[in-house]
Amino acid sequence: MNAVKANNIRWLKRLLDNQIDVALVENYSSQSGIRYRDFLDDELIVVTGKGSVYARRENISRNDLLHIPIVLREQGSGTLEVIKQRLSQYNIGFENLNTFIHLGSTESIKNFLQDFDGVAIVSERAVQTELYLKTLVKLKVTGFTINRKLRIACKLGHKSPQVELFENFLSTYNF
Repeated sequence: MNAVKANNIRWLKRLLDNQIDVALVENYSSQSGIRYRDFLDDELIVVTGKGSVYARRENISRNDLLHIPIVLREQGSGTLEVIKQRLSQYNIGFENLNTFIHLGSTESIKNFLQDFDGVAIVSERAVQTELYLKTLVKLKVTGFTINRKLRIACKLGHKSPQVELFENFLSTYNF
């Protein structure tokens, strides 16, 4: 079992054991006894720093992903698991990527890209400000997209007023 699945199982077990009331997940797995509710559509995109040699390109090919140095989230990250699954669907071996480093947060990746001649795959929502300020540049990958749904996971049965309030907030907030 990979680290992400083990981590997801651990969080879902905490839900079932009443140790936590709610979890936010980015996977499509499901487990009996848990109710899942989609709350946000997201796209993972390829970005580079404005000073990178790749910033002058608008498009790259899927094959380019195998050669350009890339920075990714750490092992065990749900985002990394989504990336691995999607690459597999495109018959791109994750182990064939030119992975330079794995970092523990999107913020660290955004900072790292400022002085890195390479790319990263991150949530478009997480880099909206940097794209607007043009400190990061979005690269389109021909014939390649990574869409995901973020979901709320709760134990079936009674919901506390706090969980209900949190779910309503996530469902109605204008992300």
